[in-house]
Amino acid sequence: MKCLEYNARFLFVYGTLHPTLAPRELSGIVKGLRLVGRGWLSGRLYDLGEYPGAVLDTSSQFKIVGDVFELTDHPALLKALDDYEGFDQDDLAASLFVRIKVPVTLSNHEQIECWVYAYNHNTSSATFIADGDYLKWKGIE
Repeated sequence: MKCLEYNARFLFVYGTLHPTLAPRELSGIVKGLRLVGRGWLSGRLYDLGEYPGAVLDTSSQFKIVGDVFELTDHPALLKALDDYEGFDQDDLAASLFVRIKVPVTLSNHEQIECWVYAYNHNTSSATFIADGDYLKWKGIE
């Protein structure tokens, strides 16, 4: 998986970047994004305590469920999201999450390229969320 420069127009959100869960410092940013719709990608989702972590795997039988949002052209948007997610493009090994571009399948079966923050550390002590839906796991949806 390769981290790319800002060239995707969409963001796949599966956890604390979702407008219903966003922390105060990001709520204004994420609530301003336009919802495209529900979607999913292949991989495993884990409850890490304060937030979830997605481990992407195109060969996985499991899905990670979330929402796709259209990004604005605001230059500070990705910087704010990267800072919150602990992503440093210059130090991927130390990053808590890495921002990568992947295909996401929308509920209408269309595929769309989206940025997603993938968890970048060991998940051996984390709780696996079998249905891949963190909002449902938390009793929000």
